[in-house]
Amino acid sequence: MEDRIEQISQKAITFRDARDWKQFHDPKNLAEAIAIEAGELLEHFLWIKNTDESYQLEPHKLESVKEEVADIMIYLLYICDSLNIDIT
Repeated sequence: MEDRIEQISQKAITFRDARDWKQFHDPKNLAEAIAIEAGELLEHFLWIKNTDESYQLEPHKLESVKEEVADIMIYLLYICDSLNIDIT
């Protein structure tokens, strides 16, 4: 698992660096981005009536949830890189 996280992290950092986005990725902005993306994730569960329903998402909604989770993960990897945090 640790190797897989490192591979994903390296791909995300390579993607970021190829676009020169690191200049915008200070810890404050990354923490804000994580909070915003977490809010977007939470929005998908806003009107679900009970816990059981949260496991039975429609395919299009599940796809959107996956995208929000990926966004959060990428920003977490970036903040770990910025602050030299070993996420494993």
